[in-house]
Amino acid sequence: GVATVPAWLFTVADLPAPVARVAVAPTSVLTLPGPSVPPLPSGPGSLASVERVTAQTDTQIDFVIGIGACDRNPTGQVQESPDVVVIGGTIDRPDGICTAQLKAQPVSVRLTAPLGTRVLLDAVTGRPLVP
Repeated sequence: GVATVPAWLFTVADLPAPVARVAVAPTSVLTLPGPSVPPLPSGPGSLASVERVTAQTDTQIDFVIGIGACDRNPTGQVQESPDVVVIGGTIDRPDGICTAQLKAQPVSVRLTAPLGTRVLLDAVTGRPLVP
């Protein structure tokens, strides 16, 4: 989203616009938790990234993963820790040639505890997701 914050603007030779840096105390910046979550289950399939979160209740997250047109068995995956919830999907990739197109596949996962204030992350990119 958009945020209005104090910033330092620096003019740099050969750059068409000033470079902006947030001007806040380092203690004011939230650092996301480190990789304290075990990896998602491995197997014959491939890991699929979260395209967007579509719905969320206390213990269920609905989201869309990006899969190929020939991919099979799309399944939502989740790993939880006290501070972080990591979601993604797994798919089975076909042997042989397939068209190069991306399909939006809805999937869901159930949490063992409410999401609460835990950070929600994409399993492939590590980026924070907005429930």
